Amino acid sequence: MNFIVNTLVPLIGKTFFGVVLILLLIIIVVFVNMLIRIKDYKDIKDSLAELKKDFINFMSKEKNKRKKMALFSGLTILLVIVVAALVTIGNEKPTVEVISPTNLSIQKTWEEMTIQWTPVSGTIMYYVSIYPAGQKYNTGYDAYSFYVDGNKSVVHINPQKYIIGYGKYQVSVSTDVANIVEGTSTFYLVNQSGANPALSTLTPTTAPTPTLVPTQIPRPTTAPTPTLVPTQTPRPTTAGVHSSVHVLSAGYYHTIGLRRDGTVIAAGNNGDKQCETNTWEDIVDVAAGYSHTVGLKMDGTVITAGSNDYGQSDVSSWRDIIAVATRLGHTVGLKKNGTVVAVGDNTYGQCKVSSWGNIIAVAAGTNHTVGLKADGTVVATGSNADGECEVSGWNDIIAVAAGQSHTVGLRADGSTVATGYNGDGQCEVSIWADIVAVSAGAYHTVGLKADGTVVVAGSNDFDQCNISNWIDIISIKAGMYHTVGLKADGTTIATGFNEYGQCNMYGW
Repeated sequence: MNFIVNTLVPLIGKTFFGVVLILLLIIIVVFVNMLIRIKDYKDIKDSLAELKKDFINFMSKEKNKRKKMALFSGLTILLVIVVAALVTIGNEKPTVEVISPTNLSIQKTWEEMTIQWTPVSGTIMYYVSIYPAGQKYNTGYDAYSFYVDGNKSVVHINPQKYIIGYGKYQVSVSTDVANIVEGTSTFYLVNQSGANPALSTLTPTTAPTPTLVPTQIPRPTTAPTPTLVPTQTPRPTTAGVHSSVHVLSAGYYHTIGLRRDGTVIAAGNNGDKQCETNTWEDIVDVAAGYSHTVGLKMDGTVITAGSNDYGQSDVSSWRDIIAVATRLGHTVGLKKNGTVVAVGDNTYGQCKVSSWGNIIAVAAGTNHTVGLKADGTVVATGSNADGECEVSGWNDIIAVAAGQSHTVGLRADGSTVATGYNGDGQCEVSIWADIVAVSAGAYHTVGLKADGTVVVAGSNDFDQCNISNWIDIISIKAGMYHTVGLKADGTTIATGFNEYGQCNMYGW
């Protein structure tokens, strides 16, 4: 099937090679027709003898000289065309198609893509993102995204490291002023034909299966005493407001927002100072845990705020990080070379990721860690008490999410899979379709559809699943018992447990 989709279809699309294929098909049909008429071995022998005799007679007659020359010339041309087609297929480079507006310049080679745009006066920084064409932009579905200093108007990237599938990808460059450029590019699968061998040679170990029961965070039965961030004022939990935030992360009892200017805002429980992120700058990604918050800086370093009871905030030595994830007591970082680092609670082996390689995304559950590989398979380590690490049979996965004791995978065709604890129906996602992003809470799972609506499965004890009226959503995140979303118009929305003010994103 891969050969048909990735080789024959593009080949037929080119008229030159299409003619060759048609001629070959005619020859095959004639040969098959001859075989159908042959009844036994004697018929085969006689048929071959007849063909040989006719060919010798044809070649021996002087009057057929011109016909012989035409025959040999035709065969030679056909052979050259077939060889040229095969060589071209084997060496075809990624192509680029630029659409309006025309102030985007993309130059592409197999190893590097250069993106250049018209600079905008007074811009602090640009936000460059590459994601599947035709999809609504959302951070949960990005193949790659990063910030560029406002003094620059050109970037160089290696698409082999970040593009994870076939097809067209949208390239957008935006600023805090306006979205200024767009274009589409066609990329090829990572590691195809041995590309980027440094990553493809690494193989992760099998995820361990501990028999220990993971530490469970009990569901609140009575409303706990809220500890609001001083600047927060309680608002309706589903209020939509205009926001400069473009990335959201939902923790246990707090919510984090990343602004386009690289600063961070927080709402919710601040008992361990996990919401004290107001001084952070140059941040490109955030992750909210139980009592700590993690921020990824533009230079690939990582900072944290909040508790360090398990060593989950010991990230000062990390370098070359391109993504971060956290949940309860451990923090995970994905390095740009495809390896993974982790610190914090390792009671169930959730930090045993040093042997992983070729990873393009990570997710942290309560006591387990999940990694998505460039080939679409998934690895996991940590507690497997409820089967949350049983992902070895998954394939064609483009995104992963980890909850308290369950794991969710998004396939390239928009379908979803889940494994682990299903006591509240949080793993009943097999009927979902057209999904572009997934997120997992404690006992519920959230899916963002291509049309901007949202679907959920699992517990609704605290109204965390009351999202039936959400529309125009471009990003979703599931916290412990709450759900947050970012809309296409820049407003935020939230529902669920709000006793700590974690749903109060009014004014972001």
